[in-house]
Amino acid sequence: MLLLKAICSNFIALKSNTPIANRRELVNDKIDFIGSYNIQSQPVHLLTNSNIGTPSDLWLPVLPKLAPEKSEQYSVGVNVKLPLNIEFGVEAFYKNMNNLIELKPEMAVNYQSVDWSESVLTGTGNAKGLEFHLNAEMKKLKYNLNYTLSKSDRLFEDLNHGKPFPFKYGSKHNISALAIIEIGKNKSLSVSWVYNSGYYVSLSLDKFFGFDNNEFKNNFKTPAFHHLDLSYSVKKQLKKGVGEWNFGIYNAYCRTNPFYIYFAEDKNDKSQQRLYMQGLFPIVPSVSYTYNF
Repeated sequence: MLLLKAICSNFIALKSNTPIANRRELVNDKIDFIGSYNIQSQPVHLLTNSNIGTPSDLWLPVLPKLAPEKSEQYSVGVNVKLPLNIEFGVEAFYKNMNNLIELKPEMAVNYQSVDWSESVLTGTGNAKGLEFHLNAEMKKLKYNLNYTLSKSDRLFEDLNHGKPFPFKYGSKHNISALAIIEIGKNKSLSVSWVYNSGYYVSLSLDKFFGFDNNEFKNNFKTPAFHHLDLSYSVKKQLKKGVGEWNFGIYNAYCRTNPFYIYFAEDKNDKSQQRLYMQGLFPIVPSVSYTYNF
């Protein structure tokens, strides 16, 4: 009943022309339900390039012929406090989007032009999913774990035979984990790991035989993206302020994550084309010093 009450209150707020409504209902000191309804609009458009090769996404301003992007999002969830100062939560969301843009087939945008709207199409989209989180704070250990299961599609009348296709960055699985450990006075070690199940690109099927999808737009998913980062920090109290040294390692196990993919001659058979993946960052060490006063 409390969750239903929270949802109903949001629709009452909507009828009264309130653009954003949020509600939290406490069952007791360990459980609370949340519900929200949001309307958003932005005066810029994200134009993604789904072709293979170097990424070339653009942020472009609205024009008289193209209205701002708009979205409506509904979400409901619950948070539960568990023993050992652990909190667990789950939230479901659904989002509608209008006035999205995509590049017309075989077109390129001249973003220096005053009117680039002739190069794009407008359409709609939606996103839905579940978000889970687990947080804990102990005497010398803090950690949080987040997981999102989601699906995001686009629909344009003149693309993909008028059928929905996945959004370029619509990764189905997203995981992030962070742990911070105090290993001494003013010393700490942090470990973080991120994962997403890849992004979508459009492949020409006459070059990539064997792919079982008969559609074209965003019909191929790149390998998963993930990396492990380590950081060690030391703080020291100074006469005037606090100094902190930080030593870090990005991508500690040297994962070759896909930055872009491309076709090239097969190294063993030059008469054949092969799909290759180009990474960007291997292991990257870093050191920094911060002084706060």
